[in-house]
Amino acid sequence: MVWPDTVVFGDGSLIFIAYVALGIVAYGQLEHWNFQDTLYFLLTSCTTIGYGDMVPRSEMARAFTAVYVPLGFIPIFRLALPYGRAICQSVSGLLDGFVPSGLRLGPAKVTDIDRNDWDAARYLTALMGPLVVIAIGAGLSYRFLYFSPVEAVYFAATTLTTVGYGDLTPTDLPRMLATGFYGVVAAGTFFACVEQCYKIASSRQVKAIDLHKFVDEILLQE
Repeated sequence: MVWPDTVVFGDGSLIFIAYVALGIVAYGQLEHWNFQDTLYFLLTSCTTIGYGDMVPRSEMARAFTAVYVPLGFIPIFRLALPYGRAICQSVSGLLDGFVPSGLRLGPAKVTDIDRNDWDAARYLTALMGPLVVIAIGAGLSYRFLYFSPVEAVYFAATTLTTVGYGDLTPTDLPRMLATGFYGVVAAGTFFACVEQCYKIASSRQVKAIDLHKFVDEILLQE
């Protein structure tokens, strides 16, 4: 198990707590929302999920939301991304025992296998973290939100990918808050996966560069 490169009450958490506290005061005045309603709204909005089951109604609140929610993107992902990375790395570590050493996500030498097969295996390994989070979310949704199996998987997947269509939503406050916090972890895992796939693609491009030709082109330009 890999622990995230942060702590529960690190700088990112404290910044987000301050952000939520200000939001509670503002939405309490503008929309008369309580603490739990505001927390759920900010968690689902700042992760870009936005189910649409709770939205500001007044023009003043909508104007405030248009400015305030984008400001929450940085603290929420600064908080969520380390946990997503930890989940992806933990799942990759578990898979190492079942994958040939040359195909592992880590820094293994590629000698007797084809580069395309190696990259495909790395991409598949990177996708395992989000799939595990979807499976856990689907199980929780089936058990506590009383969705059908298909609905549970659909809800977990659209939450993780931050789509949040809003056709399925939690029905009461405890489930709303639990869903909000699941959304934070799921969104962090999704973007950690995107980050890892980008690194895989970048490393392939770097390895494909003919350095001698590249240096010659630079010198000729000068």
